Amino acid sequence: MERVYKFFLHPTRRSEYQQIDDEDANNNLSKSGVEKNFVPKRFPQYLATFIATIGTFSHGNSLGWSAPALPNIEKNGDFENFKSNSDIATWIGAITLLGCFFSGFFVGIVVQRIGRKWTLLANGPIFIVGWLCIAFAPEVEWILAGRFITGFCGAGTTLTVLIYVSEISEANIRGTLCNAIGLAAGIGTLTTTALGSYIPWNTLSFINAFIPVIFTIGVIFIPESPQFLLAQGKVNQAITSLKWLRGATSYEEIRDEFNSIKARKEKKDVKFSELMCASVLKPFGICLMLMFFQQFGGIKGVMFYSVDVFKYAGTNIDANLSAITIAAVQVFFLFLSTLTVEKWGRRNSIMFSELGMALSLIALGVYFYLKENVDQATQNLGWLPLTSLIVYVLCYNLGVGPVTWTLMGELLHSNGKGLTSSITTAFSYGMAFLITKLFIDMQAALTSYGCYWFFASVSFLGFIFCFVALPETKGKNLLEIQQIFAKDRLRD
Repeated sequence: MERVYKFFLHPTRRSEYQQIDDEDANNNLSKSGVEKNFVPKRFPQYLATFIATIGTFSHGNSLGWSAPALPNIEKNGDFENFKSNSDIATWIGAITLLGCFFSGFFVGIVVQRIGRKWTLLANGPIFIVGWLCIAFAPEVEWILAGRFITGFCGAGTTLTVLIYVSEISEANIRGTLCNAIGLAAGIGTLTTTALGSYIPWNTLSFINAFIPVIFTIGVIFIPESPQFLLAQGKVNQAITSLKWLRGATSYEEIRDEFNSIKARKEKKDVKFSELMCASVLKPFGICLMLMFFQQFGGIKGVMFYSVDVFKYAGTNIDANLSAITIAAVQVFFLFLSTLTVEKWGRRNSIMFSELGMALSLIALGVYFYLKENVDQATQNLGWLPLTSLIVYVLCYNLGVGPVTWTLMGELLHSNGKGLTSSITTAFSYGMAFLITKLFIDMQAALTSYGCYWFFASVSFLGFIFCFVALPETKGKNLLEIQQIFAKDRLRD
């Protein structure tokens, strides 16, 4: 019973129960034959990841809210002269991404100052406030405020969870656990899309406010990242945290991994000159490019026309059901990605994804070109846009969608990771916001098929970039990944 108590007790309290200082740890190194064949337990890592990804589930709720809610607001006449295709409605849809953009700049710094766990705990209550602003909104402006808050907290939570999960997981399951972050967000989007099609928008918002409550309570019981604790000089707590995460009972069992974490110890205060080296700038540049190819790979444009694609295929599915179907397909393929990322590798997954997206976008462009320029040419081609849509969603969610974020958690150097991850996150959501707001203007300037061909060309360039510049990180611990970029310094 005492052993069970020690295992589940909160790590900070456990450090009081069992103190291990540096001298004791070093003495342990000299002991031989102490469970040399220790196999780390995976359940604690799965449990910590599951609790953390409840926050990204809530982020998915926020991203999926506007699709069913805006038509519902218009139908019920809750706000005078509100139209689901009006400018204010587009702002309700897009302002969440604006909140995500500002969150990227702020949270990445905070997570390095107060830690991964405390950042998650701080986000939870603010998330609740955002949803309640929407649920009890007397005016549209309250919805805008609530959407901005939920976007801010959602992106901040996702970024923090990504850093946290990449640091607590073993190398051979890190890809799977990091991909679970995107899967949780996808399930959140599907849940909100499905529920929102059948219940009032304010009831939906009130239900969504309960998710951060569960999330906040759960985070209390998971440990802080050992890497962050080491950066703060809290060696005893770092050892206790790693023992909890690996299900270990002695320091000897985690000695090798703990030494590896110490070797890539995150600096508490990093000088600007220390960031001006290849080991920091190269992975940072790669992550920025991956985010560019992700956002300009056409996901917003394809989803914008997804309901029309179902109509062209000759189906009689209404708009709500088609949105639910697309969200369900995305979740299914995100689940497949979670299963395959450790088998295929990150590099292969993204290259396959980029190439498949490019080909399916070309096919969609051809269909829309024929439909707009050649009479009767698409009469018997209703299957083409639907097939292309399914292939596109498959390819995006097997690679570019989730694996891009996984790579951000793996590639960025521990020195200045808060800064580089915050810039990368803000860059991604900033582009998503611009594309969401400007897509109709892009379509007017380039035509629908022109937009698809533009996105196809970007995806093909993404394939070339990954082939040339992206290293494989499958099976490597974070120290080994860091050493890939450690050869050529730009400034000593």
